[in-house]
Amino acid sequence: MTKSKYLALGGAVAAAAIAAGAFVCAKSLTEYFERQHQRRQVEGFVKKIFGDSNRVQTVLDKLSDDDVASLLRVSDKLRSLKDSASEYAGSARDQGMAAIDRLKSALSH
Repeated sequence: MTKSKYLALGGAVAAAAIAAGAFVCAKSLTEYFERQHQRRQVEGFVKKIFGDSNRVQTVLDKLSDDDVASLLRVSDKLRSLKDSASEYAGSARDQGMAAIDRLKSALSH
């Protein structure tokens, strides 16, 4: 190979290494920001339950990433249960109103 081909090959290898490094860096940054976002979600969830105190913040600061993920799952399950309860209450209310309407109708005849 000529000198220019070696330079071109070296440049291509360097560009590939830089691109791979940029990808790894971007992936690491994305994961870091995702963990930070999850941590803020958990902090909001915990502070709603226990209040905003120094003791709560101290405990939150000690949470591992696994703890944060577990608390997010609990938060999601509680939100799902709340939604299900709301749907059930709405359905029960509708059924109760229908029963009252039938009773009114029966009493008026």
